[in-house]
Amino acid sequence: MRTEIVERLTAPGGGTPLQVASIIERQERDIIHGMLFSPEQGLYPIREGILNLLPQGAGLLSPAQKSNQLWPTAQFYERPWRSNTLTVFSGQLFPFSREQPIFYEMLGDLAGGLWLDLAASTALYGRWLAPRLLSNQGEVIVLDYAWPMMRRARHFVTQEGHPNISFVLARAEGLPFATGS
Repeated sequence: MRTEIVERLTAPGGGTPLQVASIIERQERDIIHGMLFSPEQGLYPIREGILNLLPQGAGLLSPAQKSNQLWPTAQFYERPWRSNTLTVFSGQLFPFSREQPIFYEMLGDLAGGLWLDLAASTALYGRWLAPRLLSNQGEVIVLDYAWPMMRRARHFVTQEGHPNISFVLARAEGLPFATGS
């Protein structure tokens, strides 16, 4: 969790911005292990660089959502499943190398600021976006409700070396962003 992002986050659903309560382990500008504090809702842990805004769990989930809570799903989601999904759905060869330029074209010219990869799974789009934001000091928040997916996303981000991505375990129904962010 990048320290610059903390003041832009709240507990789920809004409210007062979070505050750093403790830092147990830090790597440069990232909090790897620690706690954030919400005056309204209490403490939230950061573990393995991932802010957990769901310390009581993700709540009621559909069978498909529950499958994302399994480590094998996260392990095999991007390759082989996601890398072949558009090929299967379109009926024509559609690898990442074809999808990525379309993604960039749809984004157009990018300013900096804060960007959200919502329902991120393994953060494929966030990882494609992050390098394009670096020159403008842009940041990406990768948000998903499934801990195994977030761990896998962090693995890829660390492996690929994206310094401007933070990870938040939360549900889309209660986005954790301060007003005006």
